[in-house]
Amino acid sequence: AVWTLACASVGDAVVRRFNLALPASERLLGALGAGLLVFVSGTFVAGILRLYGPVFFVAWPTFLLLAFGAPFLRFLRRYVRHRLAAGRRAPPSPLMSALCVFGLVGVGMVYFNILTPDNIAGDSHWYHLAIAEHYVAEGGIHPFVEGWFQGTLPQLATLIYTWAFSFPGSALFDRVELAAHLEFAIFLWTLFGIPVLARWATARARSRTNTRIRASAAWVALFLFPGIFLYDSSVSTNADHIAAFWAVPILLALGRALRSPSAKRGAWLALSLAGALLTKYQTIMLVTF
Repeated sequence: AVWTLACASVGDAVVRRFNLALPASERLLGALGAGLLVFVSGTFVAGILRLYGPVFFVAWPTFLLLAFGAPFLRFLRRYVRHRLAAGRRAPPSPLMSALCVFGLVGVGMVYFNILTPDNIAGDSHWYHLAIAEHYVAEGGIHPFVEGWFQGTLPQLATLIYTWAFSFPGSALFDRVELAAHLEFAIFLWTLFGIPVLARWATARARSRTNTRIRASAAWVALFLFPGIFLYDSSVSTNADHIAAFWAVPILLALGRALRSPSAKRGAWLALSLAGALLTKYQTIMLVTF
């Protein structure tokens, strides 16, 4: 939770610098994406400077919270008040409530899988967590002098896990579980982004037909695809679900850039595209689209 607040705080500062006048939910989603990229970039710089260790683990998110947290927390309080007031004005129907219960059960089933390191993906054993552990053991980012080609893969997820592996006074179990929970947090960010995308996609239909389309439970649709509960497709401390997070910010930014092209909107789109490509080569499918 503290890590999410740190990312969102610095990310919200980036959003305000772009001055794009985003709706509140889209602003929050954009802050998470921009903040994740800033957090990883800072982790990379710290690795080049050989700063990994217990001090870095505490100091980096603490600095982000102290430097950027106050404006974001003011925005977050306003956002929560607005959402609660909207809920009181239009309470959910029994069907919406049932859908949310179904979705929460799905979230719980995904979360249950990460409570043991035995469910870590093969790729994570092979290089995601192995590289993170290597960097922390070395105190920073070092080359793989033996020419190990896995060390040349995109490392945004690995650098997130590198921060987790800097956890002071911890056993291997603690570091792996923290890494798994960071990926799970990003999975929750993705769920948050689905209703944001649904509202954007149905905006014209609402204005054209003067109807009210409830998009707040759209995130539940993810659990209609049972692959999310299977070992190789679930949250398993790899890069896949971190890569998936970028899909919604890319599409939202692309829509804004096409409707009203400008340097700022182009840069806002480029930020999400960069985040995707730094996570996984396969995200070229998003970038090409």
